[in-house]
Amino acid sequence: MDKPVQLVIADLKSGLSNAINNAQLPMVCITPVVKELYENCMMIEREQYIQAKEGYEKSLGTENNKNSQADKKIKTVK
Repeated sequence: MDKPVQLVIADLKSGLSNAINNAQLPMVCITPVVKELYENCMMIEREQYIQAKEGYEKSLGTENNKNSQADKKIKTVK
């Protein structure tokens, strides 16, 4: 069984907190790093959304194309 997402998130938060604390840097140095990570996450999220949307639209197009071909076959049978 895969680990529940809530536990994975808790582990991620704990790991990030430990990494920040172990870095022993002032927040003025950590903040730009966290900001850059956040911006990268947002960019990846947008890319994943676009890919998912394009894949979905492509599957709809394929499905509609199959339905159109099936309609043509039905018409020629009559």
